[in-house]
Amino acid sequence: MQNSITSAVLSLSILSLSLLGLTACTSEPARLQQGSDAETTKDGLVKVDHSKLDLSYARPNVEWKKYTKLYFAPVKVTNDHPVVVK
Repeated sequence: MQNSITSAVLSLSILSLSLLGLTACTSEPARLQQGSDAETTKDGLVKVDHSKLDLSYARPNVEWKKYTKLYFAPVKVTNDHPVVVK
């Protein structure tokens, strides 16, 4: 149960950061990639092109009107990767 809650909070955090990228000013408007070659995560998030953020993903077809609050959970990011990844 805790793992699914953590996963949901992490997904919402990623979406929130993506929304910030969608609303930021860029030379071209931010938009979700479309078509068969769109970059999609295992969670169903789609890469946002022309985002002000270096990397943005968002879930398509989200009804944002039903949400009234956003909660951010701390995320631990490390550089500890296997040698193969470096």
